[in-house]
Amino acid sequence: MIDDKGKELIRVSPLAIVLSQGEITGKDVVPILLKDFEELIQEQGHSSLKSFLFERADYLNKLLYATDGGSMLMAETLGDLMEGFKRTYHDLLWTLVILVGAQPPRKEWGIVSQFVDLYREMLIKTGILRADNTASEAAPELA
Repeated sequence: MIDDKGKELIRVSPLAIVLSQGEITGKDVVPILLKDFEELIQEQGHSSLKSFLFERADYLNKLLYATDGGSMLMAETLGDLMEGFKRTYHDLLWTLVILVGAQPPRKEWGIVSQFVDLYREMLIKTGILRADNTASEAAPELA
């Protein structure tokens, strides 16, 4: 991708990049990523993958919604938040440029597909999602 002055901005579409470990690549690297991720969260003091996912979901829910103890208050002003949103907006626009300017959509989007597959495998392993992509009937107990 080049700008109007001919300066190269992006040489390769980031959506064409994939993670690999040695000769292992594509969907085959996802179990390795999952194992590495589980080791990382245990090193950070979480008891299990399931507890990590539940803690993250609980934290986000508290930020987004009120709890029995009332709603959470934020210390940031709207001006502070807008500074962060400007960067996010900028990044989202670049993502749109890449998507629109890259090759036509296809089933696999490199690293994006690998991370979606990794998240899906985490949900399946913890019993939150079934292998057929349906949600479990009841929320599983924390391990």
